[in-house]
Amino acid sequence: MKIINFIFFLVLIVTFFSCKNELKINAPYKEIPSIYAVLNPQETIQIIRVNKVFLGDGDANQMAKISDSINYQPGDLTISLKHSVNTNDILFRDSMIIASEGAFNVNQRVYVCSQKLATSGIYTLTVKNNKTGNVFTAKSLALDSINPMNNGSLTPPYYPYNLNEDPLKYIDYSEQTKLFKINVECNKEKGKIFQVAMRFHFLEYFSSGNVSNFVDYSFTNKDLTNITTIGAFSFLVSEFRGSDLFGALGIALSKKNLNLNYPRKLYKIQYFVYSATQEYSDYLKISAPSLNIAQSNNLYSNFDDNYGAFSGKGAIGIFTFRSRCSVSKGVANDFITQFQRNSFTCNYRFYNADLTRQGCP
Repeated sequence: MKIINFIFFLVLIVTFFSCKNELKINAPYKEIPSIYAVLNPQETIQIIRVNKVFLGDGDANQMAKISDSINYQPGDLTISLKHSVNTNDILFRDSMIIASEGAFNVNQRVYVCSQKLATSGIYTLTVKNNKTGNVFTAKSLALDSINPMNNGSLTPPYYPYNLNEDPLKYIDYSEQTKLFKINVECNKEKGKIFQVAMRFHFLEYFSSGNVSNFVDYSFTNKDLTNITTIGAFSFLVSEFRGSDLFGALGIALSKKNLNLNYPRKLYKIQYFVYSATQEYSDYLKISAPSLNIAQSNNLYSNFDDNYGAFSGKGAIGIFTFRSRCSVSKGVANDFITQFQRNSFTCNYRFYNADLTRQGCP
């Protein structure tokens, strides 16, 4: 009997306090833009994405599909970039792009400019909301690319020589069991995180004319802990076997929606080396999917605390730089023919080197 009375007493206490305290899930709205500004001086067009961090009583998944929930309206924002030496502002203009299907509305407002950027010095990014007067700023050191990939940047015989050199020096990754290496000379002043990628260009022989197309083969990111020292030089080494390369290219080709009524032929490899700042490296690590049961992630931001919003920052997101270096190389006849005979790629009707056969043997 005493136990029952005690439980009844607890129920009264809970009921009383529940009437006096209301849990407010939606706090007063405070503007917190999400800004992604990773600029590349080697690109002809710079793109910045700015979205609203929305708040509402409805289903967040449904709200994310509404364009006005995530996009600022035309003219809402003034976005400018200023260099530490050049006092003239670089202004970005509104533009709309169609993004891939996902959690958010595919219509995304972005901000673009085509002005050439410096590869050194400090830039300040300013995002101003013309309606609220709120200003969000961040600073970043501009980043130059690694040295042009001429003699010494990549170790022979896999270094991409000039197209006019001896055909015996053309790139040949046709041997399926061989381990190939690409050694890229680098230094810590040209970036903190690096990635090497190869782009395989091929011609498609349509009845209306030849059209160029390509597929990519990218290596995992490497940082300064992956550096190999050879004498006075420091290199980042990327390795692959011929069989791994063709397996990956077969998968990449399957996603290209190619017209198999027409043949095609490999004609060029383009090598890319990307580098980025420590801020970008930190952003990737913090933004990576959580492996914890709770699936909770930290939010990265290097924006100034000049508005006093989320996590002490006026905005969430990143402003930083990355760079790109590229060089092209012709391909050996044996490598061209391997696309015609290899089981991973021959179904896409590749020609061999002399155009005498297409498709699988």
